[in-house]
Amino acid sequence: MNLHPQVRRRSEWHFNPNSDPENTPSSAGTPRIFVLADDLTGAADAAPYFHRDDNQVRIGFHGQLGWSSALDSGGVQIVDTETREVSKQEAYVRVLSVATQLASVIATVHVPGEQPIWIYKKVDSTLRGHLGTEIVATLRGLNRCLALLAPTFPQNGRVVRDGELYVNGILVNQTDFAQDPNHPIQSSGVSELVNSGGELVTYGISLVTLRSGVEGVLRVLRGFEQDARFQGKPGVVIADAESAADLATLAQAMVRRPEIVPCGSAGFAKALADVWLPVGTPATVLPGSVRQVLLLLGSANPTAHRQFERLAQEMPTLALTLPAEEFSEEQTSSARMEAVFRDMQVSKHSVLALRIGQTRVGPVVSQRALRGLVELAVNWLRQPMRLNLHPASVSSNLAVIASGGDTAIALCRSLEVTALWPQGELVSGMPWSFADSPLGRFLLVTKAGGFGEDDTFVVSTKRLLGIGTP
Repeated sequence: MNLHPQVRRRSEWHFNPNSDPENTPSSAGTPRIFVLADDLTGAADAAPYFHRDDNQVRIGFHGQLGWSSALDSGGVQIVDTETREVSKQEAYVRVLSVATQLASVIATVHVPGEQPIWIYKKVDSTLRGHLGTEIVATLRGLNRCLALLAPTFPQNGRVVRDGELYVNGILVNQTDFAQDPNHPIQSSGVSELVNSGGELVTYGISLVTLRSGVEGVLRVLRGFEQDARFQGKPGVVIADAESAADLATLAQAMVRRPEIVPCGSAGFAKALADVWLPVGTPATVLPGSVRQVLLLLGSANPTAHRQFERLAQEMPTLALTLPAEEFSEEQTSSARMEAVFRDMQVSKHSVLALRIGQTRVGPVVSQRALRGLVELAVNWLRQPMRLNLHPASVSSNLAVIASGGDTAIALCRSLEVTALWPQGELVSGMPWSFADSPLGRFLLVTKAGGFGEDDTFVVSTKRLLGIGTP
């Protein structure tokens, strides 16, 4: 199926032909920053790095709360397109729509020379999802011809070397991500993963070029951009990078080439935030302690399940498992749900942890199990004195941890969350936000399934409860 039947003519590929972007001032005025992400945990992972103590970051949802030209000019807007788990065709249509709307907003608010406009396309650091399709849609919606992709996230063990992606020193297709139920990673080559459908012209920046400095990077980018325009199809530059210093060099080059759309991990987002935003204090504040933590694990990633089991071993926790296979039979799953809910209602534990078991089941049964997990959580949260607050209040009673992008978005939809306001990170890869809902504003922590050490849930839960952890 041809997802992109209309190809732009060469003359249509442009950013601003009447200016030299490498000499465009980047420090005038307070910047506006716009981020597109393909799932909620990815959006939340990048968000804290753009938060300063004098600005706000807002995550909105596709089809519900999109871009706004009226939002404070110092704010950062992130839209979760929620396209990782939809079809490739739907992902293209949805991202193209969001990017086209963003182009219209930018045309409304941008005053050349007075206020920089920065755009970032957040992708999964292990390259799950419809990467090539979404990059093409982003470029076409914004009327750009070239993207630069840096999935490297050193503090979480993701690096790109010689065009191949490693996770904690192991090729990504030899890790647990090769068994991902929805997007199994079958290659370690970034170009192959991104451009499996031949939708893009691909280029590469080696570590040698990168470490020659910003001028060396700019020199090769100029050649890549000219070639992409000549070929009349969108291009992506895949950058090797192993360290925060490597990402900083790429970010400095992006400031000089604002017509190139940077794409990548939360690690690259951090490097970009450091050069895009005025000097200020990054928001690192931790939330005040809460009385109870509800943890929901819907991810199938083995790392997350090891973290769940470590939490159950080390802290007084009501730890409950919903066997995924039981959701193939409605009567069996209903009985299990009723029993689990009774245990939740009478529990006096400060930590309640629910998960879907690790048995592999088909997509239909898997979705039923996820709905069951979220239904239990929502029914419990709707109990009096949990989240029954005035909309302007912030709950000090409890925090909710949602592990897995599908889990987080399903919970937000069921609670009718209208926006997230990211504030910081509990630990690396676990951002916390205030979530606005009809029940009130509550504290939500999100985590991608594969992030973190085995004690990640232990450390983050102790911090939320204010137990012996700085």
